[in-house]
Amino acid sequence: MSTEKPRVGVFVCHCGLNIAGVVECEKVANYAATLPSVAYSVDLLFACSDDGQEHIKEAIHEHNLNRVIVASCTPRTHEPVFRQCLEEAGLNPYLYDQVNLREHVSWVHMDEKEKATQKALELVAMSVERAKRLEPLERQIVDVIPKSAVIGAGVAGISAALDLADAGFETYLIEKRPTIGGQMALLDKVFPQNDCAICILGPIMSRVGRHPRITLLPYSELESVSGHVGNFRLTVRKKTRYIDPDICNGCTDCEQVCPVSTPNSYEFWLTDRKAVYRPFPQAVPSSYTIDKKGIPACRFSCPAHVNCQGFSTLIKEKRFSEALDIVRNAIPFAGVLGRVCTSPCEAKCERGAFDESLSIRNLHRFLADYEREHGATKVEKIKKDKEEKIAVVGAGPAGIACAYDLAKLGYPVTVFEAREESGGLLRWGIPEYRLPRDVLREEISRVEGLGVKILTGKPVKSIGTLRNRGFKAVFLATGAPVSTKLGVEGEDAKGVFHALDFLNQVNSGESVD
Repeated sequence: MSTEKPRVGVFVCHCGLNIAGVVECEKVANYAATLPSVAYSVDLLFACSDDGQEHIKEAIHEHNLNRVIVASCTPRTHEPVFRQCLEEAGLNPYLYDQVNLREHVSWVHMDEKEKATQKALELVAMSVERAKRLEPLERQIVDVIPKSAVIGAGVAGISAALDLADAGFETYLIEKRPTIGGQMALLDKVFPQNDCAICILGPIMSRVGRHPRITLLPYSELESVSGHVGNFRLTVRKKTRYIDPDICNGCTDCEQVCPVSTPNSYEFWLTDRKAVYRPFPQAVPSSYTIDKKGIPACRFSCPAHVNCQGFSTLIKEKRFSEALDIVRNAIPFAGVLGRVCTSPCEAKCERGAFDESLSIRNLHRFLADYEREHGATKVEKIKKDKEEKIAVVGAGPAGIACAYDLAKLGYPVTVFEAREESGGLLRWGIPEYRLPRDVLREEISRVEGLGVKILTGKPVKSIGTLRNRGFKAVFLATGAPVSTKLGVEGEDAKGVFHALDFLNQVNSGESVD
């Protein structure tokens, strides 16, 4: 059918005076007959009547129509009728389009008959163009997963979940708040009996929580939906409560000793609640919650914003590989950080207010050394899906980190380094006893393993040269290799060494006189 030349039939329905009382139906039909690919056009008194449907069937056979348009009432009620009519005439029912002249034209433009007719003409013309592009479809029988999901656990969601579960369907009730109940749980009294809102809602919420065919997913948010009718797949992010709901029995002990207070959103910020809280006594589920807000001080103070809490928690669970992945998600230098980082995170660690800060730098080192001792995972080269070439000038920590992030985004990156070995001040400014060369080389080689090209002994004289070589962007990471001077008399005298100059000579193997 799709290879045949479209032969469109247009049938304009009067619907008594519902349409014809406003729209000049005969004029619309005559206009449709002049449109390209329209083989037949006529106006009918009642297209949905038995006589009207017989007329459509006869026209399909007589004029060899392979597309049908009915301009009448709402497709919500009439589309199934006309599709069945096409099927009875031997035509694929999906080679059909419907123009809603009643709800979209005559009922909303009763006092503008001329404009209403003009609108009807344009709607029919658009429908003809759409009909010419229709393809035949075949109905399919698919397996249906006898489960349901309800998004939102307010009164409507709770009622829907109970109805579905009582009908025998396994139901998942997803709610972004820590408890079900929605807005009604916030009310004092409800109309018309002026009853206590929670007194009505509480037993219903309790029934939901105890129903054997309802799985509650509170404190969760829907991220994506895929699939089709009967076979949907939902991705739901379940936020952590920081309280184990399987252990918490709602005893309130934690709330009584919690030292932190915060405005209570369930009381419209008129009162305070503790950081560990249950929205209200009748909450379902009844377990307590701690909302994580903002960025922890340790992570905020870290120049690389490494998720200190995340990898520390994973270390506690002995999930060392995953913990190292968290560090490397932010920066490629886990082993370097574990040895020479100034650890501003430890100065801001909240644990220090209780006893002493965590040794976050040492945890970095532990992860890197553990991998070295037990075998590093193979670095997988990242597929370059971006066309724009990026140049990085300088293979110090800033240049390597920039190349690392760009490579993870799929960009082809080339790093130009003037010296004979990469590393910048990590290599030439830090003594080997503080930062072993093999540790630094291994971490730089991991960056190269992602597909980054590092060219040593290649000083860059001009950015224009790089542009001429096809690089679309240039990141300048030339570093700060010059010592800051004090500005005092005699600091340039013989025998006085400035720190970076001295370290560079030592690390380069030069004699220091």
